[in-house]
Amino acid sequence: MARKIPKVVRRRLIVLGTLSVIAIGYFFGTVINYTYSYIQLSREVNQLNNTLANLQQENVHLRAEIEKLNDPEYIARFARENFLYSVAGEYVIRMDNRNEVEEENIETDNRILYAAVGGSISFMVVFFFIIRSKK
Repeated sequence: MARKIPKVVRRRLIVLGTLSVIAIGYFFGTVINYTYSYIQLSREVNQLNNTLANLQQENVHLRAEIEKLNDPEYIARFARENFLYSVAGEYVIRMDNRNEVEEENIETDNRILYAAVGGSISFMVVFFFIIRSKK
């Protein structure tokens, strides 16, 4: 024979169950939020590291350019190439090289976020089915 559960105990179980579901939902929502924030910040760190590396390369290049500009022969050649200066008996013919390279850097690696969301949703579904089956 099944025991009859008093109404007071049944109400307490319902309240505790509801509070438990709310607490678990809050926990998983917080985990998902922090996971998403972590992914965004790690992407930003990678982007800033790439920018730093590019700026360091540019710095090395500019320092080398400064060293070259101290040479009078380099200055004369630079002026002839870029500003169309010429010496006596020299003809200037300018040809444009148009090499356009487009670089797309799209990151679509959201697997961690999708796994966290999917895992928490599946856990909640299983949890509710277990609670329902016990009644």
